[in-house]
Amino acid sequence: MKKSSEVLLVEDFIVIFHAGWCLIMEHPGVVELRPSKAAPAIHVRVLRSWVPDYRDNELHFLLVDQEGLGIQVVTKDNDCTNVRSRLQIQGCYEIKCYACVKVDDFTAVITHPAMIRLGTASVITPIADTEELPTQYFEFASRRKMELEAQKEKGIVDFIGVYLKIEDKTSKADRPFVVLTLRDSSNQDMTIALWKQIATSSHRFNRRSIEMATSPAIVAFTSLQVKKNKYGLQLQSTNATYVYLNPQHVEAVLLKEMWQKQEPHHPTSQSVPDNDVPISDLLQLQPTEITGKTYTIKAAVTEIEATKDWYYTACPKCNQSVLPADTEWFCTKDGMLKKANTMYKIITTVTDYTGGIQAVIFDRAGRQLLGMTCEELTAKENPVETLHSIIGKQAYMGIELQHDKKTHAMKCIVNKVSFPVANSTEQVSSSLTGTIQTPHPTTPAQKPNSGTTAKRQLEFHDSNQPPKKHGKGALTD
Repeated sequence: MKKSSEVLLVEDFIVIFHAGWCLIMEHPGVVELRPSKAAPAIHVRVLRSWVPDYRDNELHFLLVDQEGLGIQVVTKDNDCTNVRSRLQIQGCYEIKCYACVKVDDFTAVITHPAMIRLGTASVITPIADTEELPTQYFEFASRRKMELEAQKEKGIVDFIGVYLKIEDKTSKADRPFVVLTLRDSSNQDMTIALWKQIATSSHRFNRRSIEMATSPAIVAFTSLQVKKNKYGLQLQSTNATYVYLNPQHVEAVLLKEMWQKQEPHHPTSQSVPDNDVPISDLLQLQPTEITGKTYTIKAAVTEIEATKDWYYTACPKCNQSVLPADTEWFCTKDGMLKKANTMYKIITTVTDYTGGIQAVIFDRAGRQLLGMTCEELTAKENPVETLHSIIGKQAYMGIELQHDKKTHAMKCIVNKVSFPVANSTEQVSSSLTGTIQTPHPTTPAQKPNSGTTAKRQLEFHDSNQPPKKHGKGALTD
């Protein structure tokens, strides 16, 4: 006779009877939690927090347990401030004295059948950080799942893809937003609109890190609202949206493999911007006018500052500079590393028909200008000669402006490059001074690629949204 298993919850322990054995597990996970049922002590990590759309009197959190399962927390009214002060993002806690409640379909962002209701009386105790509690949680949706969610009044999905481009847009109601284009695992392109609240929140969306990331850059989005119109599926941010660069997930690994197997992508085939701005106009802007903005110029490199290194050693996770530590590397953000990347950081002057500006060409733009990674360039017999080839090559450059407080001069960072005419360059006067140093290669290069594109037109309407429901106090995330 086959023996069955039985599970009992006894205070803070979970007791499992199976085949004559009795197993006692401390700190049960969230898998057994159900509305109106037992609420044992749980050990969890806090991953996200947000104020739901049209629920200003609520504050929500996303928790994950040691099994990698997520559950949503809700707290309301006067409890919000108290709970917020006791839960920190990425903090680990033991939580007791709470209730399991029914899922609110309007605010739910994950599929767990229950939510946790916390209050001022809840017992929240910090515990030591542990690798047993994951630092990320996703529920990525397939195309079929997105189609089904789009039929709901408010379908919510997580999405992941290979980053292709980013653009600034304005809706018909004059509402600014950012649009990212990504390629998904079915090799189709998808557009994601991030409204201002998310697009301008650095802890939700680090635009510069994405634009400067080594290709292929994998970007994951949480809690996107999915809709379907005559152009197909469209995704846009909600108050619960977070954006992650190169997440630690099997889907990210598969996307990188897919990208690397495809044909090489040549920068000369990129679409050409039609809104380039003269450099002389940019030099007239005030420091207060340039914050958070990007511009496109049509210019050429006319000088390379040879007294500066044209590369730097970077953290493979966050791309910031690292320091040598014996046989390893130290990143102030990510700690000790076994290896580091060599990435472009070329100090130049770029010039158009109206004037010139000092420009720093970072890795992505450097790869697009030179057609190779920094590691590939350093492997050549004469890398300086190849580097010299970018002088006089006219291109469209996506830039960010910076105001030098010391010299009071305007300078720029070049994040991306595309060419106006394939295999054609316009020569302008140039100079190269000094001796250029050659870095030592560190890691093998990766090949950028292209795939089949299914183009979709954006059509976001935000003028007919429902009236906002105010709670007892407005909260901000």
